[in-house]
Amino acid sequence: MPEPIRIELPEIFNMKTVNSWLFLDPEPTLVDCGELTEASYNALAQGLASHGLKVSDIKRIIITHAHVDHMGMANRIVRESGAMVWLSEYAAEWAEHVIEKWPARTALIEKTLRRRLQPESPIVQMLLAGSAAFSEMLSYWEPIPPEHVQTFQSADGVEIGGEHWDAIYAPGHSSTQTCFYQPESRYLLSADMLLNIAPTPVIEADPFQAGVRMRGLSTMMQSYETFRAMDIATAYPGHYLPFQNVTEVIDRQVSRIRQRAAQCHDFIRSGSADFGTLLLQMYPKRMSFPAIAMMIGYLDLLEDEGLITADMHQGILQYRSLS
Repeated sequence: MPEPIRIELPEIFNMKTVNSWLFLDPEPTLVDCGELTEASYNALAQGLASHGLKVSDIKRIIITHAHVDHMGMANRIVRESGAMVWLSEYAAEWAEHVIEKWPARTALIEKTLRRRLQPESPIVQMLLAGSAAFSEMLSYWEPIPPEHVQTFQSADGVEIGGEHWDAIYAPGHSSTQTCFYQPESRYLLSADMLLNIAPTPVIEADPFQAGVRMRGLSTMMQSYETFRAMDIATAYPGHYLPFQNVTEVIDRQVSRIRQRAAQCHDFIRSGSADFGTLLLQMYPKRMSFPAIAMMIGYLDLLEDEGLITADMHQGILQYRSLS
């Protein structure tokens, strides 16, 4: 089958650009569609024009996961084209209810950090300084009218480009993430599950436990196992270029995660007990939201594997090695 066509869109957050994958037949279809900005819209329009299309020609938009850079612009495309937006059961609520769901996600992030950092911590001050990005998020992400939303069940898969694609629930980076695999071509639309760099486990709620944070990195390691066992010819990721060496990429990223988790365990063994100290030891030169999310992930992974334990002390979690 024809390869998906990459349209690279600028984004204002961590990754700099995001991919929208175009399928021409039997009807113009996009898999993911970028943020709601003029720069993103113009890049999409230019990419479509190079294939003889306009934004108004789009008939379907299929969303891999509920993050602003993958679906924020969907409603603008809907307004111009009348397209239907397809989402799995894990992401569907974000189509119509993003205005309600975004504050709940930010509240969970705040709760997660409050359990790990003292209010006077310089890390907290850094986070407060950068919190404007959270409050501005809905400037780049619109709800979609229900009459333009189609929910599909991941067990049923979905038709893309005139072919049936298996839908694979792939939590870790996002608790709402679904990837798409076409068995005959062995193409994988890998979203942010498989990238040329290891994805960050974003702090999000577990869809199976209301109000409970998904243990992202532990879950992502399970998703890696799923894709490691598959016969994938080419991965078409949510960011950066497609790649064929899928097994090598997975093995490299898993090895690096294991190495970093072991390094974190060594710091705990040597007496570092609180999150802030561990974070500064693990990331002495790069303090950022992704670093914090990865740090939480390493600790989750060590705890889930029975290597450390965590207890509340003076209002924040303290870590202790069990081996």
